[in-house]
Amino acid sequence: MITLGKLGMMIVRRGAKADRLPVAPWQHQPNDEITATYYSAPTVDHIVSVSGAGDCLAAGFITGIINGWEQDKCAAFGLQAAACSLRHSPAVPAALSNLQLC
Repeated sequence: MITLGKLGMMIVRRGAKADRLPVAPWQHQPNDEITATYYSAPTVDHIVSVSGAGDCLAAGFITGIINGWEQDKCAAFGLQAAACSLRHSPAVPAALSNLQLC
């Protein structure tokens, strides 16, 4: 995962975008393709604090991996979590526990 601030994020990985993200180390094959996918960040009109946004992005993305979601859904949830963090003062806002993927 490469975070790009207000521009969003990129995922660079072995395997196709449609492949599930691994939850534990795995043995890659020499012929595994390397893919890079860009995800734009949602617009946040009123930023209260930037503290914790990257942590929330990572936490949302990892939540998706643990739940077995596809990469696009993991990225969308992570970006939504980061946007939630930007709208609140605590670095990890309580509103995050009610976050649902639209």
